Amino acid sequence: MNISKTVLALYQTIIGEKQKRLIKTVDAYLDINYGDKVYQIIDQVKERNIPILSFGDIADQNNTYSNYTVFGNDQVDEMVDKINEIINNPGFKIEVQH
Repeated sequence: MNISKTVLALYQTIIGEKQKRLIKTVDAYLDINYGDKVYQIIDQVKERNIPILSFGDIADQNNTYSNYTVFGNDQVDEMVDKINEIINNPGFKIEVQH
């Protein structure tokens, strides 16, 4: 497992202007929390046709979004490969958080 660039930021909670800015700039959304889904954010991600990646036990079982990829719980390497595919897309944007 190898992510080729350090371009991944995880946020436990985002609100307000930071949420709006992140939704406008992200290239993928990792649906990896075990808690309740924040459908307001997921809907905004879908509106922009941003890929959503998740694992089987965590994934939204009622999801019909065509850009939602669900990996088996043991398919960490496969998710990393998909993240690398997204990162290596010529249109990928890097945003550094301080």
